[in-house]
Amino acid sequence: FHAKLARAGGMRKEPLFRTDVFLIQEYRPFFVRKLLGERDFLEDGKIVREKDLRGRRSIVVDGVEMNLLLKNYSILDHFLFYKLKLRPVAYPFFLRRMASRLKGYDIVSGHSFAGAFMARVAGKRFAVPYTASWHGSDLHSHPFRYHCIFGITGTLIKEAACNFFVSRNLLEVSEGIAPGKKVVIYNGASEIFRELPRDERASLKRKYGVEGRRVVSFVGGLVSVKNVLLLPEIFRKIQEGLMEKPVFWIVGDGKLRKPLEALLQREESLQWRMWGDVPVADMPGIYN
Repeated sequence: FHAKLARAGGMRKEPLFRTDVFLIQEYRPFFVRKLLGERDFLEDGKIVREKDLRGRRSIVVDGVEMNLLLKNYSILDHFLFYKLKLRPVAYPFFLRRMASRLKGYDIVSGHSFAGAFMARVAGKRFAVPYTASWHGSDLHSHPFRYHCIFGITGTLIKEAACNFFVSRNLLEVSEGIAPGKKVVIYNGASEIFRELPRDERASLKRKYGVEGRRVVSFVGGLVSVKNVLLLPEIFRKIQEGLMEKPVFWIVGDGKLRKPLEALLQREESLQWRMWGDVPVADMPGIYN
């Protein structure tokens, strides 16, 4: 999300173009939020709960105004796609309907599967060229795990005026799905990430209770594609190679959090801390 947001912000600074940003967002009704948990946005330093997005036309995050395209979460689609691995019904219908919002643009930049799908519909309907940007699991996992979208993913790649990939490896994976015009554009690093002066780093270590200690961190989603269940063994081997025990931090969240915690608890010699999701603004301090 933040990589896409940064690209959108960069495009909006280009004086030769007018750029509008659309955020495709599934909205979880009350009973679904109770089952799957609450989600929120940080807008101008204030938390906006998901339930408060209803009735809003846009939201501003990191200075980028995004037009909200909200769709009610569909239990039917969830069951069809994630359980039966069949094409959803309501979501494609929603994206085709929302594509009417893209009339009159000179080009549409679609991000990930849903964005590229909607951009292609607009391209067919209004003769607008579209590009597709691919960021990770939308290519290396989903088309292979859910074969019902393999063919349409290939069509999105083939018909795009250009496909942008965040890594060379992801571009190579796409070759196994479909040919097309392809370019690698790395995400790069935000300007907020910089090495702080030594006294500030020392102050942060005191703040987090690790003064005088080495800290080894994993930062990322706690999901299978990251191989996070290997972390306890990796941490143990790192510790074996050091004269003094480090502190291990895990920053991020995901479906494998509980299994990972269970494995870490078996490693009695390790000292570790599970942070969960951390706001982007706090990450420079964590890294330092």
